[in-house]
Amino acid sequence: MAQFNRKFLEILARQLGSMHITVLRVFVWIVIAALCLVPKPVDSHLTGNQRENRESPPIFRELPDTAGLKFRHYNGMTGKFFLPEVMGAGVALFDFDNDGSPEIYIACGMLTNSSEQDLMSFFWRQVVANSPATRTAAPDYENGWNALDQWIREDYSWNGREPNVLYARRGGRFYDFSCVSGIDFADDSRAFAVTDFDGDGNLDLLLKSRLGPQVRALRNDWGGRKSIAIALTGVQSNRDGIGAFVEVRHAGGLVALHVAAGSGYISQHTKVLHVGLADSSVAEEVRVQWPSGQVQEFENLPAGFRYQIVEGSRDLKRQPFLRRNETSKTRVSSGPDAARAVTALRGQSARSL
Repeated sequence: MAQFNRKFLEILARQLGSMHITVLRVFVWIVIAALCLVPKPVDSHLTGNQRENRESPPIFRELPDTAGLKFRHYNGMTGKFFLPEVMGAGVALFDFDNDGSPEIYIACGMLTNSSEQDLMSFFWRQVVANSPATRTAAPDYENGWNALDQWIREDYSWNGREPNVLYARRGGRFYDFSCVSGIDFADDSRAFAVTDFDGDGNLDLLLKSRLGPQVRALRNDWGGRKSIAIALTGVQSNRDGIGAFVEVRHAGGLVALHVAAGSGYISQHTKVLHVGLADSSVAEEVRVQWPSGQVQEFENLPAGFRYQIVEGSRDLKRQPFLRRNETSKTRVSSGPDAARAVTALRGQSARSL
């Protein structure tokens, strides 16, 4: 019996030793896994002198009060304000008045029907709020969408009667020019394109809306200031010069633009760059940096022309702007006071053709 007990103890000791090694290995792996899961410092993505300057002020600051931009989508039926996630058809920054500073145009509206009952609040409360976090059945979420579909068939509106918005910059801040611009249509706008379709040096507007008239050609008679247009043709770069940067220096300052493709929802603005020179008669310096890396510079280009620049060529072709209709020319004051900065332009500053 004693011999049996000694053998049992020897076997037990060997097993415990083996178990001790196994437990130790498991413990080591747990420690390694825990270290891998420790959150990294917030600034771990910073490199070089960025870490040294992480306490410096941010590059971007929100300045709604000083800039004058307090835009909210306005629902014309309820008078309430809602979030903009599903309501905008695009925004564009273009110099419509050729003063060297871009205006801001925002297309608004989603679904205007005959009923003044609007479903926007319901959408956020009963659809968005019930959105499932995982791929699981969500009866409340599905019922919310079904209710929306049913009410739309009953002519309820969804972000209806929302007018388009135009901001213009005067005296270092933006003012709401929507009402006096003549382009504040509340027609559920879907897309728009900016281009100078009458060749007078002023950027015009093509607007596509859900409600009729579904397509509007809006001629810009803001006028009164000087400008040039620059059309690029790539050789080593792509043909349209997409991605090229253009800097234009004149007596009134510096304008920097780039050629882009894919401007907004089912739309494309002109790829001809329009540069407002304010009251300057000459663009003193034009610098083009092509996608290929090539740089071209031109000096003393007179205002009032459209210039054709070919990559790598010093030959500069130009074509004069067409003369504006003098009877429809309207001048806008550039003073900082919004009351004096605008003139009654409805039907004149933007005319439906």
